[in-house]
Amino acid sequence: MPDRFRHEQAKYAPNPDKFAGISSNKTDYLGQQLNGKTESFKPNLKYNPDKESRDFGTENHQMFTVKAREHCKIYDMKNVHTEKAKDGHIYYDQAAASAV
Repeated sequence: MPDRFRHEQAKYAPNPDKFAGISSNKTDYLGQQLNGKTESFKPNLKYNPDKESRDFGTENHQMFTVKAREHCKIYDMKNVHTEKAKDGHIYYDQAAASAV
């Protein structure tokens, strides 16, 4: 290494005064002033709904008209006592159906 890059390292020179026993950090430090629960750091975003003209209906929903359905005769027989076969079929009694 060339001489121009060489330099003598600085030597440690201790302070001749005695330590007073109190550092500036100890006298100036206040610490955290905790009074119960700390406040949350999450964003405080609340939903604020505005008046809007949208009804969120699709064109298909707006053009839909309910169709009239035929009345089912079996629906009238829902309270008529019937027997259920072993295979799961329900057989309606013609005499009970005509009385309804």
